Amino acid sequence: MASFLLSIGFAEAKSDTSLFVYQRGSDTAYLLLYVDDIVLTASSPVFLRRIISALQQEFAMKDLGELHHFLGMQVHVFLGDNLVSWSSKRQNTVSRSSAEAEYRAVANGVEEATWLRQLLSELHAPLQRATLVYCDNISAVYMSSNPVQHQRTKHIEIDLHFVRERVAIGDLRVLHVPTSSQYADIFTKGLPSSVFTEFRSSLNVQSG
Repeated sequence: MASFLLSIGFAEAKSDTSLFVYQRGSDTAYLLLYVDDIVLTASSPVFLRRIISALQQEFAMKDLGELHHFLGMQVHVFLGDNLVSWSSKRQNTVSRSSAEAEYRAVANGVEEATWLRQLLSELHAPLQRATLVYCDNISAVYMSSNPVQHQRTKHIEIDLHFVRERVAIGDLRVLHVPTSSQYADIFTKGLPSSVFTEFRSSLNVQSG
């Protein structure tokens, strides 16, 4: 399948080896391939039908129509001001300071944002502005742009400092956010009812 896609003009994405992108003039198509499951979209219904016909001539395929489920997941495709990616997990290493723990969290966020920027670029929809990454630890914010090390941060692994590289080239900005505006806390901490209600409202979530 992959070799056939390449032969008809699709290019394999570097950000995801399961993603193939076609772009010629005003025609654009994205194809996501996993074993024998395919998600396909194109810039116009006519072009989409042409691609499906070409694939059906080479492979036994069944068109299931609009995408609702894929690999056991219910699909809802968010962009712009809407949620694209979110995760919360326990840190798999022990940090020697709160600044290090926060900086590791920033590094994880920057890693995800860098991958998403690369993906959008390969989808021919590159971001024109820097991605904003928020952190509630001032020391971690300083470390993202200031190479001067001090006693609490000198032991942080060098590979985490790719954050500074991303900031230096203008892809990202790391900004401080006060605890009173840390809306992610609603997912990870027990909050006073007044704060919980305020954060829930800010996330446009209402009680049922």
